[in-house]
Amino acid sequence: LWILILLISFRSIQSSAADLNEAQCRRSVLQVQAHCLENAMKQVNCFARNKELENLLKQKPEVATNEKLRQYCNNCSKCLPLYVSCMLDKLSNRSYKGCNYAIDQQAELEKIKRKDAKQRNHSNRLICENFLLYTNLIFCILGTTSCAIFRSAVLSI
Repeated sequence: LWILILLISFRSIQSSAADLNEAQCRRSVLQVQAHCLENAMKQVNCFARNKELENLLKQKPEVATNEKLRQYCNNCSKCLPLYVSCMLDKLSNRSYKGCNYAIDQQAELEKIKRKDAKQRNHSNRLICENFLLYTNLIFCILGTTSCAIFRSAVLSI
């Protein structure tokens, strides 16, 4: 009976330690999110419009969740890729191995990274296609104009 009681108490201590580790991990990831978000927004000067947000990030790092990030970062161009690369770099650190929250965040960030890369590739392709169309149009206009000038010069002779 004593062995059974000891085993049960040991298991409950183990599970509460795991919960504590997961809570510590979550808090640590939230701090990293706040750090990465703040750095990304500083790099592209997003705080120029929103000093209140900068103060909020410093006081309460947990506001830097991915849901709220879209509100902050999407309003400022080039913020999201900087944030995602910072987070992926920090989360690949060994100290987050076995932390479910960090693993979930990493998976979500990988999705955001792939989606962002697809959008960038698509917009780059559109820019290239437009450039080629306008270049062809310019050459066509120049060719037609030079042909007309040459023909009028030949006819005037």
